Amino acid sequence: LQAAVPEAERGWSPAVWATVVAFVGVPAAMALGELAVRYDRRRLLIAVSATSALLAVAAGLTVGVSYELTLVLCLLFGMTSYGRNAATTAGTIAVADPARRGATLAVQAFIGFSGGILGPVAFGVALDGAGGAAEIAAWGAALCVMAIGPVLSLISLLLAPRAPQS
Repeated sequence: LQAAVPEAERGWSPAVWATVVAFVGVPAAMALGELAVRYDRRRLLIAVSATSALLAVAAGLTVGVSYELTLVLCLLFGMTSYGRNAATTAGTIAVADPARRGATLAVQAFIGFSGGILGPVAFGVALDGAGGAAEIAAWGAALCVMAIGPVLSLISLLLAPRAPQS
């Protein structure tokens, strides 16, 4: 994606941008985790999941239009992704049966790490399937594929039974 931008306008490398996403993602995760403790966790996660999915699609649709806008959208997507994961883990701990908390967290971690493994594969398949790294449209398709994780989270939240109010 960056190769399509003139060399004089490229700025930081993709590796530096990935590091920036991690640096802003961790505080975003802590902030969203704190909000999930203070407010309705389910509603917050639904909003964050929907926002995350929309940001991924928006990033995909801006490829070739504005490199800077795509970067900002990817940065915001990273923040919502980190935040979604932290709030989901906190929620899992909160609702798990204390006698099965370890097993519950193990299943939750397995699902999360599976997404971490399958996500890049899906991104690469979309990139290659849409024409390869030399095609701007292929990058757009691959970025849109990043919406799969938040959409699955959103569907899970919408279909899950509501926890009883205590």
